[in-house]
Parts: sequence; structure tokens; C-alpha cells
Amino acid sequence: MNSIGYIRLVILPCLLSALCLHVARSQAQPDTDDTSISLAGDGAEEWDAEKYNKEADETSNLVFHTYNKRVRPPDHHVVIDLAVTLTHVRHLDVDKQELQTVLDIEMNWVDSRLNWRPEMVKEIHESTKRVWCPDLVYMNGVSPIQQLYPNIVRIIHNGSVTWIRKEIVTTRCETEPSSKDQACTITIGFATNSPDDRHHDKFFFSEDSSASMTSDEDLFSHQWHLKSFELNKENENETESSTIDLDLAFEKSKAANSMKDDDASPASTRHTTRDYEVVKNGGGSTSGQRSNNNKCGCSENCRCHVNGGGKGAVYIRNIPILICSFVLGLYMVRIQKGDIFGHDR
Repeated sequence: MNSIGYIRLVILPCLLSALCLHVARSQAQPDTDDTSISLAGDGAEEWDAEKYNKEADETSNLVFHTYNKRVRPPDHHVVIDLAVTLTHVRHLDVDKQELQTVLDIEMNWVDSRLNWRPEMVKEIHESTKRVWCPDLVYMNGVSPIQQLYPNIVRIIHNGSVTWIRKEIVTTRCETEPSSKDQACTITIGFATNSPDDRHHDKFFFSEDSSASMTSDEDLFSHQWHLKSFELNKENENETESSTIDLDLAFEKSKAANSMKDDDASPASTRHTTRDYEVVKNGGGSTSGQRSNNNKCGCSENCRCHVNGGGKGAVYIRNIPILICSFVLGLYMVRIQKGDIFGHDR
């Protein structure tokens, strides 16, 4: 075999295979931005990791050397800025008189003992086990809180402390079983405040404390629809309050009423549906309708293709790979026939 025949028989198939592999990998990987991020910034000094680590160790030792987490900040009283976001209403049990919600809690306060003069380290993150934190409680809670975030606080060099929590809360709600409208209240306070004499309280919510909720669609359920969500202070005439109330107003959803009126109607008439195609592992497909919960309802492992989108895009992305494979296969067939080497037939 001469050198030209060797190149055609070995080198070219290898190059075609490498090209196909490159195309396949480029199709699988998302597009990325080539812009790089510089820690030092344009015109700034080069980042000194050793100096940063040294300052971080010195800052941690300096801040927590004499710090006592069992003692509150050295102020006459501590003001906490609270921001509550209602992200989900899990369940309203009218019979048990219980409301279960998912809340995003952000608390901010100032602890003058946690301050330092920064050069590179302007903030640190620490476990709540090492830092004094407000003993926030739900005054009408009926079960333990289920925390969904780790207990970490962010400490700024000026002593500002921020604690972000996400938790599932179950509280008592005085319901009326026969009513289509329900009103519930989530009362938030502090465990160590005086229950009888407000003048002895040491912790208060700031005037800027707020409450918000996500879009109505995220809070919608088949049972109840949330009409309003408001924050009310213990005493509206005072700028600071030791407790706040989160008032929720519900009304019976139309879906729940329609399900009661016609429980025997097919699911496709009670929920919006779309055509779908179920492709089971091993081949074969079936068609039908499904609800908007993005589930095929297959008993076996399967994947769904919604008609009118998604499936065609996948096929288009695979076209370069199919072309490469076809060219490589055609080339190998011609080698076997001897056309590549110019053999006489």
C-alpha cells in the first residue's frame, strides 16, 4: 500500500470520526459567553489571594475573640428590619383549623460588636451557632418549623447582620366550615419579650418591615384562592412594634365548586388539556391528552413530546451528526469496493 492509499484508508476516516465527535459535543453543550471576569478589575491591583486569606483569618479571630453570642447587642433595645414573602400556600384545613404556608423571611439588624476596618474582606458568612440572632417565633404556631435553608448569616464590616430563612410554617386559623370565605392570621413575635408588660420588651420590628407575596398563579390551589395578604402592626400609632400580624383572606376557588357540582365528569372537561405524544423506552408511541401538570401519566419510564414544539427542534439539532455519519459510512463503502484507491474494476 502506498502512502496515498494509507492516508485514504486510515487518516481520512479518523479525521471524519473526529469531526463527527466534535459536532456531537458542540450540540450537547450550551452556548457560553467568552467574556472573562477579572477579580481585580481594569486598572486595579492584581488580586493577592495570600493577603486575602491572611486578612480573613485575622478578621475572624478579631471579631469572635471576645464575642459572646449569649448576650444581645449592647443597645437599649434591638430593632429588626423584617421582610416576609409568601411564596406558597400548601394547605388550609378547615376542619383542623390549620394553615400551612411557605415563607421567605429576611431579617436585618445591627450588632456593633461585629465590626472591623476592612481592606479586602468586607463581609463574612457565619453559622447562627456562633452569632447572636433574634429568637423569632410564630405566636400561633401549632407544629415545629421546617427550615429549608441552612442557618447562615451575612455580616458586613459595619456590624450589619442579615439572616435569610425559608421555612414551612403551620399556624392556627379560626375557620368557619360553612363559609366560602376564610380569614387567617400569622402572628410573628419574639420568644424572650415580656408577654405581659410591653415596656420591658427588648426586641422590636422596624417601621420599614414589609410583607409581599408572589404572583396569584403561584398561590392558586384547587381548594382556595388567596384574595389578599397584608402586614399589620400591633399598634399602628407606634413606629416600632414587638409583634406583627400577617393577615390572609381566602375564598373558595371556582375549581373546587365545579368539582363538587360534577364529580363524575372526565378530567379533560375540568382542566385545560393539550395533545401529547408518549414515547416509551424501546419504541412505540401513543397519543392523547394531558393536563398542564407536565406529566405524561405513564406507568413505565417515558418521555413526553408536546405536539407543535420541542420535538422538531431536537431533530434539527441532530442533522449535522446525521450528515457526518452518512459521509463516513459512504466513504467506508467506497473503500470496500476499491473506488478510493482507483483499482480497476
